[in-house]
Amino acid sequence: MNTKKPSAISHKLSQLLFYALLILMVVMVAWLSTRYVKTTDVSFGQRNTLTQATQSLVQSVEQPLGFVAYLSNDKTKLHDGMRKLVAKYQQFKPETTLEIVDPNLNPERAKADNVMAEGRVILHLGEQSEKLTAVDENTVANTIQRMLRKTIPRVIVLEGHQERSVFDEGNSGMSKLRERLSSRGFRLQPHNILKTQSIPEHSSFVMIASPLNSYLKTEVDVLLKYIEDGGNLLWLTEPRTPAGLDSLNQHLGLSILDGTLLDSNKSLQEMLGIQHPAVIPVIQFGHPLLKDMVSPALFPFATVVEKNTASQTDWSYISLLSSGENSWLETAALSGEVSPDYTSGDLPGPLSLAMTLTRDHLQKEQRIAVIGDSDFLLNQFVGAAGGGNLTLANKLFDWLSNGDQLLNIKPARAPDTVLAMPGKSLTYLALSFLIGIPALLILIGTLRWWIRKRR
Repeated sequence: MNTKKPSAISHKLSQLLFYALLILMVVMVAWLSTRYVKTTDVSFGQRNTLTQATQSLVQSVEQPLGFVAYLSNDKTKLHDGMRKLVAKYQQFKPETTLEIVDPNLNPERAKADNVMAEGRVILHLGEQSEKLTAVDENTVANTIQRMLRKTIPRVIVLEGHQERSVFDEGNSGMSKLRERLSSRGFRLQPHNILKTQSIPEHSSFVMIASPLNSYLKTEVDVLLKYIEDGGNLLWLTEPRTPAGLDSLNQHLGLSILDGTLLDSNKSLQEMLGIQHPAVIPVIQFGHPLLKDMVSPALFPFATVVEKNTASQTDWSYISLLSSGENSWLETAALSGEVSPDYTSGDLPGPLSLAMTLTRDHLQKEQRIAVIGDSDFLLNQFVGAAGGGNLTLANKLFDWLSNGDQLLNIKPARAPDTVLAMPGKSLTYLALSFLIGIPALLILIGTLRWWIRKRR
């Protein structure tokens, strides 16, 4: 068999063709890299990328988004930091712009934006603008949400009957809820019906936060008229506290049962750190309002709220929240070890602990939410279980104020602010640091002393 070796010329041509194709491929890859960009964030919790909630918010904005940073020209590191920050938003909204203005060289522009000191950042959304108090993701997201609202939602919080106070900073107050909602553009306004005999006009909705003292008939009549006029309502109640609102309950066609919900799912309680069976965890959400909720919500000492089947109304009813299969309604007083007794009136779960009511009334959709618990919004619980209670509160307030465009946006949260460890691992870790390590150091010191003494 005859084999011919390639000539020197053909060998050189093959090499030239190989290098030419290699260079062409490198040039093509370089060209494609300028046309198509793929960024991967490998940091823990993707801290260098916007959270999914903020991504959804930025992508839902139709108006142009722009940042104006007032920084002097010699602050180059701050310039780079602002470009890096804005690049996060440009990744999901490419038309986002950044303008850096030196207030010393352009004092008229700074005066027009009411900027008195260097370092201020103005956020522009379409024709609207607002001065940022900080440039972290939460502040920017909350500012965008405020600017998206056509009007400031005004929530009338009833008082005068020992309701939960939105200004109380103690564990039984709701000041944290008010602060979170205020940052999103809500205005919570306390109001006493007895003094005015009316509900302020142009209110987004009225909030009844678990009154302990009974309302007078004249006050209830004002509430009933408000509902007949098409007003929205958030009613938070507690077990065995009707507070003179029975006629409101009947008008809405609801049954608020006499008893306390309990849950016996030990494994779920241990996983969520629940210490009392009267803290009801809700981990499944079937209501359209809560379809994208992931974090569980906790409801301490709640009761059952359900539709009164004997009542005929024009409302449409949907259960907002339901307890688990291991739950039951305890009708007796809570003391010691409690177990269900269905022969004495206890009811087996799952049971509804919140209802939403809607109807077409006066050429708009009227909305009401009734929840058999108010504790889930208290300062000590509103941030529990990974923020599920706060997410629920945000969705309720958006829905009742007709802010439907914000319903699918979750509050942005840092991914590593909570140390979650299974079982009693955290206790063992604490004991190791408090007792184990000091004991080990004492042992090592004793051994070294003993060895030296023997020498």
